[in-house]
Amino acid sequence: MRLRYLPRYLAGIVFLPPASLTHHGCWHALGALKPASLQPAIHPSMEATPLQDCPLTERAILQRMLAAQDRPSPAQDGRRNDRMASYCCFRKPRQPGNMPDLPVLPFDHAEFISYQDILGLLGRPGVGVVAIQGIGGSGKTWAAKALYRAAKTLNLFDEYIWVSLSINCSMRKCFNKIAASLKCKIRDGLSVESTRTIIKEYLTPRKFLLVLDNAYFTEENTLEYLGVPDPGQQRLGSKIILTTRTTRALYALFSVMQPNIVKMMPRTLTYKGSYDLLREKIGKDISFAHDLISYCYGIPLIIILLAGALYDAPTEETFSELVANVHATLSTKISVFDTMQRMVKFGYHQLPSDNVRHCLLYCLIFPDDQGISVKELIWYWMMDGLLQEAIGFDEANHIGKEILDVLIKHGMVYLDDNDHVHMHNVIRETLSRFGKDMGYKEQDYWCFGNPIIKLEYLSKYSNRVSLMDTEMEFLRGSPNCLLISSLLLRGNYLLKAMSEEFFNQMAGTLQILDMSFTRIEVLPPSISYLIRLRMLLLIGCDHLQEIRYIASLARLEVLDASGL
Repeated sequence: MRLRYLPRYLAGIVFLPPASLTHHGCWHALGALKPASLQPAIHPSMEATPLQDCPLTERAILQRMLAAQDRPSPAQDGRRNDRMASYCCFRKPRQPGNMPDLPVLPFDHAEFISYQDILGLLGRPGVGVVAIQGIGGSGKTWAAKALYRAAKTLNLFDEYIWVSLSINCSMRKCFNKIAASLKCKIRDGLSVESTRTIIKEYLTPRKFLLVLDNAYFTEENTLEYLGVPDPGQQRLGSKIILTTRTTRALYALFSVMQPNIVKMMPRTLTYKGSYDLLREKIGKDISFAHDLISYCYGIPLIIILLAGALYDAPTEETFSELVANVHATLSTKISVFDTMQRMVKFGYHQLPSDNVRHCLLYCLIFPDDQGISVKELIWYWMMDGLLQEAIGFDEANHIGKEILDVLIKHGMVYLDDNDHVHMHNVIRETLSRFGKDMGYKEQDYWCFGNPIIKLEYLSKYSNRVSLMDTEMEFLRGSPNCLLISSLLLRGNYLLKAMSEEFFNQMAGTLQILDMSFTRIEVLPPSISYLIRLRMLLLIGCDHLQEIRYIASLARLEVLDASGL
């Protein structure tokens, strides 16, 4: 056996849907290319980043922005905008009459806002919330990450908090994520009221930056529930960045709407900008027998998926055939979202093998508001039989990383700075049907009164069951899950105990069991019946007193109890 151990009360709110030009956090490089006269007053010592030193995707975006000089601004009646090279494109819609100090242009006009102006909002006293709204794939998260990273680089705040959310993320879970992100220690077992008080008392004297990414709030007075101080009343310059697809999430933050709200609509990429991004992602000059660019609506995600489908064509003949197939797939224009879904499906079927597709679908069983550890994902793949050609962990790790590289190049997943894999929400939503058909059903968050009933329900549709990051405290009984092969209970921070007979009806099939980051104190005796178990993860189980009842697990290959 191998052991591997916001009430509507804020004084100033700026509402900024993103330009598509913000993909892959490129904004920190954009400011570096501005002439000296246009460098941000907020930090004149910001170092320039040569274009050749920027990451691949950032270079592509910078190049298409430089190319934007050839396109006149509508607001200038056809005259060239000489500063467009370093500008992010936002359309400013008509401003309501209750916002006199931030005038904007009507819907049929546009104005370009520089990176420095966007970053300057973080230092503007009258701004409390920056809300970035747009459709999926338009670059909301990347824009927020760029601002977040720039703020940290310039040391603008005392406290930095990033909270990733999803449509299935409860208010309680958001609340707990904020608490876990703070530097102060919050004891386990505290009531919601006590924890809220600690959060508010900790943040009130500090200038903080809070990012609520991909929010779908519907409850009123969200910020009050979360214990987040009012930046307007705090008067320290704290800021909240909200990214969302819906305006409802913004209104849910407050109980009384305040003035000084500016809405800016995103402008999609130009034709040339789209072509430059596509060429940069593919890695070579390209020419099409069909015009594919015009079908992409200037949305970065569609272009990246298109590049992923085309980048590894071995011959010109194969490339031409792929172009014809893509043209047939995208030629009917219905909507941006429909085109995005069709491109996701095309890219999925374009993956090189069924095995790679299975590895992609495996990502669906993880929560959509957090990344997946590359190391652990490869373990899952191996233990689930998806890396059958591998002999040993070293070879499995090598093959797994090759598969991940293919998925990343095809635009199906992306890698963050912490060696975690993420799947874009639009891709996840589109692939969910394929996942269900293949036994990789995404985790449902709608509630049963009894988690055992929910577990049995999920096991009817998939032999891989995920009940991660829920609020259940006990698992009682012996669920009827005779065909289950993987059970992921990771992150159930309130889970304290399981019935002794819990695993009785999983004995012949369960191969992967993950109970990491729970408050489990003892393992149930029935775990000894899991004779086919290959991987047992107990990472971060601080309350586990000892590891018992595993001597009979003859097939166990991975036991990770690090953090005990």
